[in-house]
Amino acid sequence: MKFCAPLKLSIAVSIFYLFSCQKESNTNRPVTPVNPADSSYIAALYYVVPDASGNFTDTLRVFKYYYDNSKRVTEIVDSSFPVQGYSDYSEKMYLHYSGNDTLPYLSKLYAVDNGRGLTDTVIQYYFYDTNGRKIKDSANGSMLYSTGQYYQTRDVDEYLYQPGKIFTNGYSTNVNYSPTDSSFTRDTAFLDANNNVISSIKYYRHGLYDTFKVGLITSLYYDNHYSPFLKLTSSKAFFVVPGLENLYMEMFEGNNCTEINQTQQDASSVITFRYHEKYNFTYKANGYPAEMIETDVLQSSGDGKYIFIYTAL
Repeated sequence: MKFCAPLKLSIAVSIFYLFSCQKESNTNRPVTPVNPADSSYIAALYYVVPDASGNFTDTLRVFKYYYDNSKRVTEIVDSSFPVQGYSDYSEKMYLHYSGNDTLPYLSKLYAVDNGRGLTDTVIQYYFYDTNGRKIKDSANGSMLYSTGQYYQTRDVDEYLYQPGKIFTNGYSTNVNYSPTDSSFTRDTAFLDANNNVISSIKYYRHGLYDTFKVGLITSLYYDNHYSPFLKLTSSKAFFVVPGLENLYMEMFEGNNCTEINQTQQDASSVITFRYHEKYNFTYKANGYPAEMIETDVLQSSGDGKYIFIYTAL
């Protein structure tokens, strides 16, 4: 499992509407929970890694979800612990809604790396179409460096939906340090019949006068169970297309992601990075995941386990 200090929340999922006419033609049709009217909500995810004996006993990371009386996600807390050389790191995201809306229009993320004494803040706004799909997000970030200086960043992404495809345009810039480092991205993502993103190509352009070049190629695979994140009101606010080294919870899917394979390359098409993980699930009686083993295909020491904890609301 990879760790970084993201400017956008690193635990989230964007999930799109599942059209019944598409499901009928899909042989990988999701398994409906036994009692969907009384399905449980995610309360926490525990990420544990093997100890010296190979047993999954060391808790490396915990994600906790908090809800209001309308079953809306209002806070997500991500805590990492100083084991196996990682520093004490935590994120808290607060989600805000307008009136009785179930889609958040604003999030505030506070990230603290206690091991290095660094703090990041991201304020992000979300915009949706009439079908509840995210069409734009805009984020302002503030990162504290070890020099004691805060650096400001601005990110804007726009999304266009077509049958079986998603197109995005992104812009990112550093506001208050020189030289200003602006970059642009374009994504073309392809969907299966359940609106899972099964492949994506991300193009990068640095500066106004550069040209777009292929930078990240992603392939994804899924099981036939509904993702437990489907019910969360926060789901549509987050990732729509893959980023680099996604965590499992970023997989913006209707089903559970079982494998992700990524290749990053530079402007000369030279491969600079490979990322390949597989996820093996065990399920509860209602069809939702109970545990998941994460395996880094490229590294023999990359295994970890997610434990899903649910609650009734």
